[in-house]
Amino acid sequence: MTAEELLALADAAAANAYAPYSNYLVGAAVLARDGRVFAGPNVENAAYPLGNREGGERGHTAGRRGGDSDHGVAVWRLPAVAARVAVRARVVPQDGRLGRRVRTRRSSPGHVGPAVVAVRVARAADVERLRELTFESKAHWGYDRDFVRRWTDGLGFPTGCERWVAEEDGMIVAWAGLTPPRDGVAILDHLWVDPAWIGRGLGTRLFRLAAERARELGAERMEWGAEPNAAGFYEKAGGRFLRDHVSEWGRITPWMGLDL
Repeated sequence: MTAEELLALADAAAANAYAPYSNYLVGAAVLARDGRVFAGPNVENAAYPLGNREGGERGHTAGRRGGDSDHGVAVWRLPAVAARVAVRARVVPQDGRLGRRVRTRRSSPGHVGPAVVAVRVARAADVERLRELTFESKAHWGYDRDFVRRWTDGLGFPTGCERWVAEEDGMIVAWAGLTPPRDGVAILDHLWVDPAWIGRGLGTRLFRLAAERARELGAERMEWGAEPNAAGFYEKAGGRFLRDHVSEWGRITPWMGLDL
């Protein structure tokens, strides 16, 4: 992972910052020597000294979770002097893995303290969980569950599609899939969030990750067929209506796009 890629993750994290006191949005991404990446925004509940802001906190979080003390740190939208707090100058390893760790703003039911969610590349062993999560997410909108079950049972997972999952304590709670671009257009094939996690920022994180990846692959636009109940979410994320689309269910649904 290059320094530019690490900075891009910090920039994406900053978009989810909560800063009612300072009105200063901060994102940070820490790359440990073992290849894991820890990323997240500042979430304020009072005004703290500089050492407790995002750069230092992300480094401490990485250490608590087994990250190496020799790491690269990217901080976005923070004054230059602050960006160097508790940071050791290192060359970012080229073999870094995608494995972001972020703190959500709200905790899951029964969880004490903020939940920690990891975003990683999907594995073959995840397929059945992805199928089940897709079923629950689609059925959440009131569709006939038997019909949705038959549809998800027939879902394919072609090797040409890139996929990412978000998981908490080993449980996948959201996932997204992207087909690489053809003629400048990449397709967001899937974006599903466990109903218990809707509204907690995971859909936005995965959407932005897919858009970033599509841009890296040379796409000029990312397009997708939108679940009608989620059209508002996609509009807030920057998507726009392109045309009507006949879905695989035979319904007229929005076909949307995001210029990259």
